[in-house]
Amino acid sequence: MKVFLAVVDEGGFTAAARHLSMTVPHVTRHIAALETQLGTRLLQRTTRSVSLTDSGERYAARVREILESVEAAVAEAQSTTSALQGVPRIVAAPALTDALIAPLAAAFNQQYPGIALDVYVDPQPVPDLNRYDLGFLQVPEGFDAAIVARTLSTSEAILCAAPSYIARHGAPSTPQALAEHLCAAPHTPSASQQFCPVAQPAIHAGGAGARD
Repeated sequence: MKVFLAVVDEGGFTAAARHLSMTVPHVTRHIAALETQLGTRLLQRTTRSVSLTDSGERYAARVREILESVEAAVAEAQSTTSALQGVPRIVAAPALTDALIAPLAAAFNQQYPGIALDVYVDPQPVPDLNRYDLGFLQVPEGFDAAIVARTLSTSEAILCAAPSYIARHGAPSTPQALAEHLCAAPHTPSASQQFCPVAQPAIHAGGAGARD
């Protein structure tokens, strides 16, 4: 159909072949095969010109509509991906950056070349989300920051103690007994001391001192 319209629009076989980067015999064979398939002559050929027959005029009008619709459909489908552009600001904890973002960044860039990820690695458990478009957070169960969130994965925390500590202070037999023990844990402003509700001062990672 494209070859036929090229002959019509360019006004001849030679011009159509040049326009389509094809040979003249190749164009001629295309038109002959099309006319054989349809069982009617579409073009009236003379030594000086090529003109449409009545059937050719009707066929050309319909074919033009069809090809324009196909081209519009292709452009619309391609624009769904190519039109996506921008620089989303993303914040993530170091562990989540390595585990979730880094392995997928190359494939994401290939699928959405118009999007450039601006990733900030923040060790704070709950950064200021108002500064970002998307955040990957590590938070305790039941965390609620009045944001639209989706759980990507869950993990468990394991309490450990050095043998020397157990020898001095004994091993807790119940979760409630942890309140009588010293606990070293990352300081999370938004999270409660759910593992170690210590009555004595807790030791936080990064603190000024350490106690056994």
